[in-house]
Amino acid sequence: LKRKDEVLTAVFDYLDLIRDDKIPEYFYTEPVKMAETFFRFRETGGPAGFVESAAGNMHHYSPDKYVSGPSLYKGITKGQVKNLLDQMTPEAVLISTVARDLAPLATSEERWYKARYGVQPATKIVPKGETARNGQLLIPPPNPFIPTDFSLKSQVAEQISDPI
Repeated sequence: LKRKDEVLTAVFDYLDLIRDDKIPEYFYTEPVKMAETFFRFRETGGPAGFVESAAGNMHHYSPDKYVSGPSLYKGITKGQVKNLLDQMTPEAVLISTVARDLAPLATSEERWYKARYGVQPATKIVPKGETARNGQLLIPPPNPFIPTDFSLKSQVAEQISDPI
């Protein structure tokens, strides 16, 4: 709670870093590869669960995607990411802080549940870029643990002598 403003500044510094340095291609391809891997090797469920899932998918996907629809992630375009990043600004943020220490500021009461809350003007968040410039915030490198080769390795036949 004491360092809330520092955290918010760091979050917007990181968003600025992503905007400025551009998002690497692997940010787009890694989630797609992981979704394909999870779908390919997922455990099969029971028939009732399958039917329920497929029936629900019929409202959202074309017939060829009834089974794979929610599992296979086709990715997001760079334009969509840019659009989201353009909206993620300090001017457009709504910050909710929940803490017992703030109880004295809860001067209003919610209509149905009678929960107490307070609304305060936000402090101005000014991304400073200091954490990014000092190397404290970095774009992570590609994940080296995403599997790509699913071929089986053959075992060399070993001659086992009979100890008896």
